[in-house]
Amino acid sequence: MEIKQYISLGKPVIQCDYYDRDELMFLVQCYEKLLSMGATLEIYEDGRSLSIEMVKNLIGSIEGIEKDRERIDNLMFGDFE
Repeated sequence: MEIKQYISLGKPVIQCDYYDRDELMFLVQCYEKLLSMGATLEIYEDGRSLSIEMVKNLIGSIEGIEKDRERIDNLMFGDFE
């Protein structure tokens, strides 16, 4: 199905996992590309509207958690760099 068909049916154009950094980054890339082409866009999570800034902040939080986990693993398992 084409993007226009999804839009006319009121269906989401892109869906992603709220905790998947790569999917969220893809969402941001698509959002910015479509916005530059003049599209009007909305992002929803469980029926509530989110700003693109909130999505970017979420990506930053996920990346911070990943770094913290790596540091904890290094401390616990002795992989000091």
